[in-house]
Amino acid sequence: MGRIILHRMGPRFPQPTKLIQPSNELMGDAVACRSAWNSDGCLLLRDVLDPQMVVAARVDLTRRLQRQGVAVRGVDAPMWSGAPVSTIDAFALYDDDPLFVRLAHSEELRRALEALHGEAVHIYESVQIRFAVPNDERHTIPTHQDARYINPDTAFFAYWIPLVDIPVGEGGLAVAPGSHRDGLHDHPVSHDYYSFYMGEERPQRCIPVDTIEHDWATVDFHAGDLLVFDSLVAHSALPNRSSLVRLSIDGRYQLARRPLVNWQARLSVREGTRRRERVLELLPEADLLDADVREAVIARMLAEELPLDEQVVAQVLASEHSASARAATRDNRPGNG
Repeated sequence: MGRIILHRMGPRFPQPTKLIQPSNELMGDAVACRSAWNSDGCLLLRDVLDPQMVVAARVDLTRRLQRQGVAVRGVDAPMWSGAPVSTIDAFALYDDDPLFVRLAHSEELRRALEALHGEAVHIYESVQIRFAVPNDERHTIPTHQDARYINPDTAFFAYWIPLVDIPVGEGGLAVAPGSHRDGLHDHPVSHDYYSFYMGEERPQRCIPVDTIEHDWATVDFHAGDLLVFDSLVAHSALPNRSSLVRLSIDGRYQLARRPLVNWQARLSVREGTRRRERVLELLPEADLLDADVREAVIARMLAEELPLDEQVVAQVLASEHSASARAATRDNRPGNG
């Protein structure tokens, strides 16, 4: 990775000092790919996806944002209208077979991933659309590891595909190569970053940037680039400094020989969200529960496809409370810190 001087992105965000170099030459070389995975934990591929599918996905999403008043009508680019991010009905973007889902499930993507791993992969059903309006630092996704949010099996990988060109100075995605070797970081709740979920603004969990002891890297991203990384690689969105609504998609995948235990592998975003909200309705005093216990209950209910029944939810909750208590007892034993 070559060293560069980048535009300063703000004190709460990573300051990339390296360029991500494309790794297309590693495709099909199992030894070289394994070495790169072990060393950096992230790889960038270019010109491996169908460019027509990329354009179609961008135009389709732009039309949807135009109908919501977030993008300027009459152009194919997602030119921002000035409407706040709270205007966006995120779940409506998944209606009526959106083209970005077809891109994420395309054979071109599968072939590229399998060429990097030298074996069959299973691409998760769940695909996320990401949107960022200009200069909205409050709702920019902060530093995190995907392994914190997708479980119980963290032996998976993520892919990220920008649908628009993102020059370095306009803010794209930053990764910390090698950070996967440090294990899972704490993700405390931060009141500097917020997300909208089901129409509600919520503070986000994140890794404090100064705890990452690796150089950060980014690049001039091209629409249709494919960035893949280990579930433990720390990464962060950077503030959007362009005039467009920044559009990208991401998803997860794993080696096909591993058992499918994460619910995202089988359920779409819409179905997973529907089931999640139903579990929250059935959880007694869900808002008062420890966040980790609550998320563990939801993960088990979805991953094991348990019946959405009040009694079943109560049983899973009791089990997770017991597991949490055992872990706390173990951590408090003499000699543990």
